Amino acid sequence: MTAPTVGDLLAAVEQILDPGTDPNSRQLAHQVYESFKANTDATVCIDTGLKLSLSLELSVSVRFLGMQLLNVCVQQRWEELHEEITYQLRMKSLDLLSMNAGNTDVHLKHAASVFVTELIKKTWPQHWPELMDQLFSLCQNNELCLEPVMMVLERLAQDTIDCDSHLAQTRRQQLKNALNKALRSGLADFFLSMLQHHTSPEHVKDPGHSHLACRVLVTMAAFLEWCPLQPMYTSKFHFFQFLCQLLSNSRLRSSALECLILLAERKGGGDPAEREATLVLLQPAALSIIIDAAKTSGHEMARDSYPFLKRLLTLLVRLGSHQVVPLWGTSLKPGIGEPPNFAMYLDVLLAFLSHSSLYLCGETMPIVKNLLDHELISKCPAVTDRLPQFLQLSAKLLAKPYDIFGGKSEQQVYLAMDFLDEQEFTDFFAGFRSANVQVLRTLVTQAPHGFAELTASYVQTLVDLAGSQTASCVTSSSQLLTECDAIQALVACLVSTLPELAKEKWPPSELLVQPLQTLLQWSCSAVPILSMQLHMISSFCQHLDLAPELLAAALEKVLVALSLDGLQGDDADIHAMELAAGPAFIRICTARARIAVDLPSLQAIYAVVTKLWPAQNSLVRQFLLDGLVCLSHGLPTFEERQAAIAQVLHPVYEVLESPAVQTGIANATGFAEYCCLDGRPIPDSEQASAKSHRPQLLFALSSLAATTRRCINPEVVSTASSDNVSSQPALNPGWAPVHRALPHVLCLIRTLHEFSDPALGNLLSAKFKDAFDLPLLEKASLLRVDMEKAHEAQQDERSEVKKFTRRLYEACISAVGYCAEAFGDNFYGLPNLIDALTHSICFNLVMLPAHQLQTYIRQGLTRHVVACPSHHFSDFLNPYLSYVLNVWIERLKVEWKQMITRKGDLPDELSDDFAVEAAELLRQSEVVSDCLARSLMKSMMALYSKLFPPSHSSSAADNAAGRLSMDDDVCMDGNADGVSRSNVELVGQHILNTPMLCQPLLASLLLTLSLPDSAQSRRSTQVLTSVVPRLSSEWLQDASCCQEMLEPIFQGLIVHGEHETDSAGLVALLWTVYKLLIQYHPGVVESLLIRLPGANMDSIVALRQASVAGARDKCIRKVVSGIIGKSESQKHRLIIPDAKLPDLPLPGSKSVAEAEKSRQADHLLELTDLGLPGLFQRD
Repeated sequence: MTAPTVGDLLAAVEQILDPGTDPNSRQLAHQVYESFKANTDATVCIDTGLKLSLSLELSVSVRFLGMQLLNVCVQQRWEELHEEITYQLRMKSLDLLSMNAGNTDVHLKHAASVFVTELIKKTWPQHWPELMDQLFSLCQNNELCLEPVMMVLERLAQDTIDCDSHLAQTRRQQLKNALNKALRSGLADFFLSMLQHHTSPEHVKDPGHSHLACRVLVTMAAFLEWCPLQPMYTSKFHFFQFLCQLLSNSRLRSSALECLILLAERKGGGDPAEREATLVLLQPAALSIIIDAAKTSGHEMARDSYPFLKRLLTLLVRLGSHQVVPLWGTSLKPGIGEPPNFAMYLDVLLAFLSHSSLYLCGETMPIVKNLLDHELISKCPAVTDRLPQFLQLSAKLLAKPYDIFGGKSEQQVYLAMDFLDEQEFTDFFAGFRSANVQVLRTLVTQAPHGFAELTASYVQTLVDLAGSQTASCVTSSSQLLTECDAIQALVACLVSTLPELAKEKWPPSELLVQPLQTLLQWSCSAVPILSMQLHMISSFCQHLDLAPELLAAALEKVLVALSLDGLQGDDADIHAMELAAGPAFIRICTARARIAVDLPSLQAIYAVVTKLWPAQNSLVRQFLLDGLVCLSHGLPTFEERQAAIAQVLHPVYEVLESPAVQTGIANATGFAEYCCLDGRPIPDSEQASAKSHRPQLLFALSSLAATTRRCINPEVVSTASSDNVSSQPALNPGWAPVHRALPHVLCLIRTLHEFSDPALGNLLSAKFKDAFDLPLLEKASLLRVDMEKAHEAQQDERSEVKKFTRRLYEACISAVGYCAEAFGDNFYGLPNLIDALTHSICFNLVMLPAHQLQTYIRQGLTRHVVACPSHHFSDFLNPYLSYVLNVWIERLKVEWKQMITRKGDLPDELSDDFAVEAAELLRQSEVVSDCLARSLMKSMMALYSKLFPPSHSSSAADNAAGRLSMDDDVCMDGNADGVSRSNVELVGQHILNTPMLCQPLLASLLLTLSLPDSAQSRRSTQVLTSVVPRLSSEWLQDASCCQEMLEPIFQGLIVHGEHETDSAGLVALLWTVYKLLIQYHPGVVESLLIRLPGANMDSIVALRQASVAGARDKCIRKVVSGIIGKSESQKHRLIIPDAKLPDLPLPGSKSVAEAEKSRQADHLLELTDLGLPGLFQRD
């Protein structure tokens, strides 16, 4: 294509700028312009650009296009320009700056500065050493040239540091060194002199001079972030104080403030002089100016002054966090002690904390926390004298404004400027309160008595406020509720630090009594306020042994609240109040068991609870029973504690031992009839009784499980010795009462397991065919569907039945599981325990639904295994776990095959008509089944990881395999709280030393390595990495066992080798196994390698002949490299034929051409680039 001429370019520019040009013609004109830039000789382009740019008679737009043309040539075609042209450009560039200095068009100034900056980056300082002198002279001859010169210097500094990605690192460093040299040799003095000149008294009121001074400050800000400050703090000119003085100038204060912030953020590289210069900002002269500026802006409500106040606070915060806190107490002068005027600095922070803007208060919190946390600063008299003020202000800020955008107060005006809507403010306030609570917790430890007095006074203020309002006035946005919420957070801060204060030899009882007394004397009938009051009392109750004289009053307060006499509130409020009162009652009873106080006896409390009983729901009844069991731990004798627990369980006996329940739990038919699941018509006279059967049974089992858990008393220690099996175990007072109900529980579990048999499906009516299915809400949770919509979709009897069967089964399994932890030898020593568990809790395990089997693993199996005493390994653990592991392997194979064949998926979004389609979708979705299967395997892996934790002195391979930690799936419900860690490790080692347990354990782990689920494979890999080094030498000497262990690892690499995260752990595991097996059975490795498709026989022969470990390792590395692939683009994976594991839907093997290409790539591959540890390290 022929390059356009200059005439063509000028014509095209006229067409582009002509508003009457049609779109097609304008597009063609643009093409001509672009073609001229790309195809015309570079010298012609430069000449044309200079003519267009320097011609004052041309329009602004034409001159702008000329500058763009110059810029493109310098940036993209510099190599085409000879020295004469570049010299001409340097001379003309200064003329260009001078010509546009007085131009009011900002675009021309910007374009000229961009062009000159690009020219400087190409030529300075090597070919243009006189640049700075020329720029200085240009500004001295014409003051208006100062602005474009400053624009050039600003852009040059920014591009040198980080803005120009096309600038080579070497060239970037050259420019940086040249700028540093220029600053030392005159550029810094030039900045300061220009700043002084344009801010002098005769020019300070002139807008033109102020504009130029502002331009100098903006340019200096580009340098202050990185350049050495030594030229800036010469003795002739106090630059830092001068910047502070500019804060009083309304035109310059924002630019001066940005410079000060950059100075405060610098750490100075350990230069004492630079640190000393920065701390000049804390001198009275400078700090007083900052304070005056803050006061001035604080009284102005204009939108332009409030942002300045925010940035002013940023300066103070950076000054504290980057200068004061790091320097205080260090050996770096002037960091020995308290900086000058520190008290005034603290007063400024207090002023910002008391500001009406919550945003400013929130920005002040972090520096206050840093100052109070500092070991030396917190003890400074200036800080300790102001602790009460910090405490008062922080406590005041806990209350969330109850009327955010509804008024015209000063605070509401600031809220309207800071936040768009109430949701944005709510999100901000959550973080704001969290930071404030951290400050308050620090203040508690430094001023505990003042904090306690403040809390008591705030509570008293709340009591007075509540007395002036009726219960009907309490709404979600009322002042009373917000104040109560704030004081609740204040109480939580005080209570959370009481243990720490006790270590510091503070008397916590003095801190506890006054606030708690005020709370207990407060009487309120509004349920929302009462809920918060009970939450605060509950917080104190965990430390009631420090103030036992208040325990009786706290108990009375809670019991009166549970009676609901005279309370006003809806059902949701009452439920929230019960959730607060229940834990408070349990904590009071727990404290009563620890201390000897003049309280009513257990019988008296039980009598009060009995009176409350009929009016309470199952939740409150559960709380009451839990509290009574905790209270029984404090009774003096074993017989009294046993009788107390039996008395607590009396309602449970009434249910479980009734003839109707005995018949109902005996078999599946009786259960369906008792729980009204068989669809038979019920006479009207029996309707009320029939409806109560399910809640009664559920309450009885839940109470039994909770009581058994509370019987895990740390004071009951077994005296049985692992060396002396005949020694008598210590009795737990709860064993006899719980043992009385245990046969009924096991019978009910067997009955519930019977329903997993499809043949018994006809016992249930058509309405309740899926009574033992997972509830809809839990399905929705698995699929991450909107829980609120799912809750609305099904609120019928079917859903309630599912919840009932789910909770009933969990209660039954939990009760039996807690028996192992609570009663130890008493439980494991039962003569028929194995038969009882095999015919109840282990009945129909293979057919059990996945969610029920998961409950059994988490709540039953885990507790039974980890809590087993060593002298019951042979008579309980071996037969029990052997049976379960073999059943687990069969179940695992079933789940695996189903996961492979499932094709179901869930739509990205559900329609608004959720109730119509969601229920059926969630019932039939195969995604739910996949999620349940994965969750089931995850629970079993949690048990394995508990038995075989990673070694503390793990190798690099162990670390690689364990980079992804096991998910904490068991949480509170699956932890063996009453079992020592040493006993758990003892159980794990016994399993590995027992062939009948070790073999199925390894089989189940190896089977999951090649699952399609990569997360499950990673969990199995981590457990195996911990198990393999602990295997006994007798097991490793069996060649067949070794091959069965090594082969699945290769199979896992075939499936998951494409992804580095998954393959890293498998490679590390393979390396661990290989290192062990090569000592015992080198032939196993060779025979397995021969079976790999495309195996290099030369490598195998070399492996046989290798006498050096490094040579053998190299052969294995090459084989594994071929399996896992070299890059993500390699999709084909090798497949081990004749594998003993179930077939997987793996891709086909490579073709001959692909295999040869892969072999050649292997030969050239740098193995260390694969990113895999251990196996691919160089020899």
